[in-house]
Amino acid sequence: MKLTAVLVLAVAGSVAVHADFAYTSTMKGGGMMGAGARPTHTLIKGDKMKVDTGDNAMIMDFGSQTITHINHTQKTYSVMPFGEITAKVGQLGADIKVDVQETGQRKVISGFNCHEVIMTMDMESPRAGPQGAAMKMRMTMDLWVSPDVPGYQELHAFHQRVSSGPGWAAMMRGSGAGMQKNMAELQKKMANLNGVPVLQVMKMTSAGDAAQNAQMQQGMAQARAQLEAMKAKGGEQAKMAEQALARMGGASGGALMEMTIESSGFSTATIPASDFAPPAGYSKTAAK
Repeated sequence: MKLTAVLVLAVAGSVAVHADFAYTSTMKGGGMMGAGARPTHTLIKGDKMKVDTGDNAMIMDFGSQTITHINHTQKTYSVMPFGEITAKVGQLGADIKVDVQETGQRKVISGFNCHEVIMTMDMESPRAGPQGAAMKMRMTMDLWVSPDVPGYQELHAFHQRVSSGPGWAAMMRGSGAGMQKNMAELQKKMANLNGVPVLQVMKMTSAGDAAQNAQMQQGMAQARAQLEAMKAKGGEQAKMAEQALARMGGASGGALMEMTIESSGFSTATIPASDFAPPAGYSKTAAK
């Protein structure tokens, strides 16, 4: 799941802004990096993007070509080069395809004029399923984006700078020619989004055959039951179980994970550079 979160952030980084930009998102039904409806703060400055859920944070630095994971609870952090991320994808033999489509639907959300964009991310790994079986997953993102969000005007300039820079090239290096081609095509489509997401509905489903889908659903049900039992016992394990249950989300209709993300508090105020570094006193650990 952490790998999926990184890939989603990579996509988000391709549509970030050049000037300082910040906003707050509230996840309903859980999230990949945090629990419950706790606010998630996203900060962007120069070539860096930080997503902070309170317990954990992730910093993508396109300049140094690294991702920093921060654990505020344990007061630790780890740093991983971009190349190691795609190396993990390569080890799984995974192929990722992303498609972006405008639906033509429009509505006003939180005072912003929005249009709907559907982004679909398909991932297939021949060795990631049970007993080394092939696994096919699909993440669907229903995005309502608006060009009225403060700070949007700098979006295209940042997109061009990052997508053509060494950071993005390092992110894709080692991912395979097919994935590189697909992500390059995604870059072109995201450049024409014409807006910043105000509301997002994300679903993760199994895209395999009927037998695999049933196996995945059974496995998720068993995992959820085990986590509920851990939560009921209380103690430190209960907190970890609660966070894991939140990451699974309020899935419905066969979805393995489902969540709604509402964004607000958009700001272009200057952000201190120190916000993009691990807090003083945190210990560095090996990246996982």
